Amino acid sequence: MTHGVPCPYLTAVPPDPVASESSRERSRPNKTAASKPSVGRSSGPPKTTTTSTWLPIANPPAEPEQNHLPNLELELLHNFTTNTYSTLAADSGICDFWRLTVVQVGFQCDFIMLSVLALSALHLACHRPSERDFYTSHGILFHQRALRSATRLMAAPTGVDNLSDLLGHFYV
Repeated sequence: MTHGVPCPYLTAVPPDPVASESSRERSRPNKTAASKPSVGRSSGPPKTTTTSTWLPIANPPAEPEQNHLPNLELELLHNFTTNTYSTLAADSGICDFWRLTVVQVGFQCDFIMLSVLALSALHLACHRPSERDFYTSHGILFHQRALRSATRLMAAPTGVDNLSDLLGHFYV
């Protein structure tokens, strides 16, 4: 318990008798005496003064086959939120809209995010002449993917959310 707030992830739990030896080996409890819950109390949860026990994950997520991040997309998103957004308007409120709101909507709408990435790639193509062809070609590819995604959505609009997303796409 820290600051009077219990942490559900760091509580002592009786060991599972069916658990394998390997899962017990992964559990590394904090061995301080203060962290052991009191035994024999029937009222209330066990009291602790420090962090109690780290618990192993019961069903850990499967490891991805490839341990790599999409570096180009991350670079483009970083560029958009640090540089490109400020070139889209003179008003700081509108710039913040591009930097925050549009990117947030992009996490829910593929074509918005793809449009942001395309715009950022073209921005980098202008600012990195030695890599102009690389960023221009990726900007065009992201833009084409965004258009295909938006076109599919226009073919079967299902509500106001789709309409506002589409209008945002065409504004980009």
